[in-house]
Amino acid sequence: MAVELQTGNIVWQTPNQRGWKMTHVSVMPMQLGNRRVCIYCGSGGVAAVSATDGALLWDSTEWKISIATVPSPVTFDDGRVFFTGGYNAGCLMLQLSEQDGKVTAKTVFRLTAEVFGATQHTPVLHNGHLFGTRADGELVCLGLDGKVVWSSGPKTNFGLGPWLLA
Repeated sequence: MAVELQTGNIVWQTPNQRGWKMTHVSVMPMQLGNRRVCIYCGSGGVAAVSATDGALLWDSTEWKISIATVPSPVTFDDGRVFFTGGYNAGCLMLQLSEQDGKVTAKTVFRLTAEVFGATQHTPVLHNGHLFGTRADGELVCLGLDGKVVWSSGPKTNFGLGPWLLA
């Protein structure tokens, strides 16, 4: 739902037709063509809604984690969205596009948790790379093509986060 900042009045609400429950992830805004959308990970999948009126534009069960999604999606100006999570979920990069008011998604790449799967900390996007820690504590630099550029190795453990890039 969207609320008016000054009054707290509800501006719009998106119906929860699938009955998905909240997880720990934040709703992430992104620009999709000329439209501002909000990306949300629920207990049963992921959805995109119009930031203007709350209309459900797209939803999918392709990305869901049985226990909880914790890291927030990373959104890109070109319509890509990167999802990652713990509980052996790994990661998924989708390309969203809109044509004639209909939003569709295409899988760019999907990786196992052993390759890249940030459990708690949302990956940091910097200079065309995603930085995140896997469940084994290794810090990983992932290219936007889904290829690992480097990892810290098993002797350098960063835990599950949090950390920041300065």
